[in-house]
Amino acid sequence: MKKNIIKAAFVAAFASIAGYGVYTSQQKVEMSDLAKANVEALALGESEDVYCCGNYGICMKVMDMNGNIIEIKGIKFTAPCPQLS
Repeated sequence: MKKNIIKAAFVAAFASIAGYGVYTSQQKVEMSDLAKANVEALALGESEDVYCCGNYGICMKVMDMNGNIIEIKGIKFTAPCPQLS
């Protein structure tokens, strides 16, 4: 009987430690602005053409060869910009 109690305590301790390990590994991680810009830049290559129309708002962010993030102004369209009369 005493051995069964010790075994049960050992299993409970092991399960608690394993559960805590899973809990700590699932903490929320926030992506940096640079990582978000890279994800969007990679995703743009897989979709239709993108047109940035107008001169207000931020259509997209791109990174130059020096690692600087540049904001492209406009509104994002998947067709050529509409002509204003």
